[in-house]
Amino acid sequence: MPGTEPIKPTGTPTQIKVGQGESLSVLAQKYNTTVALIKKANNMTSDNVREGQILTINVVTDKEQKDYEKLRAQYDLKVAEEKEQLEVEKRTAQAQRLIDKAQKDGYGKEYNFSINNKGHVIVTLKADKKLGDISDDFGLEDGVLRGTNPSIEQRYKIGKAARNSDGEEYETWDNVQAKAGDTFVVDTNDFQTTKTWSQRFSDAINSAKEWWNNLTK
Repeated sequence: MPGTEPIKPTGTPTQIKVGQGESLSVLAQKYNTTVALIKKANNMTSDNVREGQILTINVVTDKEQKDYEKLRAQYDLKVAEEKEQLEVEKRTAQAQRLIDKAQKDGYGKEYNFSINNKGHVIVTLKADKKLGDISDDFGLEDGVLRGTNPSIEQRYKIGKAARNSDGEEYETWDNVQAKAGDTFVVDTNDFQTTKTWSQRFSDAINSAKEWWNNLTK
């Protein structure tokens, strides 16, 4: 646990005189309190005040407010850190399950696997391989691999060199050859070990043949 949550200072009850042009919201900001607390302390049912009116306000000093804000910031940071740590532990456990499955499915022949300190799977190539084939091996959309590895374009100096049938330029990054020893972060939210592209293509052909055979019986 991040410790005891800091309690906002309630201030010291003090009588003040409403100045010219001052409203409850102005007074609340001036004395580090709220409109609701001012109304409660003075048994008020409306927000109307007049110049010269005497009100009791729980005045919070600037020091009290700054000390509270400092403690609050420290507490919120610890809460965020603990939440992130829990998320990392959750991702790490998920990553290990994915790696175990990948090893069982034979992906260890082409990749070494590890987990980084954020709980994401790291794959290291054992041999040269095209970027598009890496995406296909793990059933990833190309954008996912690039999204988790923003340095891909700079790493391989990928540009827009080809044009499609409409004359529009398109990126040829999927045919770029990555080198043995290159590493890639794989987003564990999308990483699902699956059949290789050639295996899936073969399955599609066999399925089409089966469909055709059944149709022509």
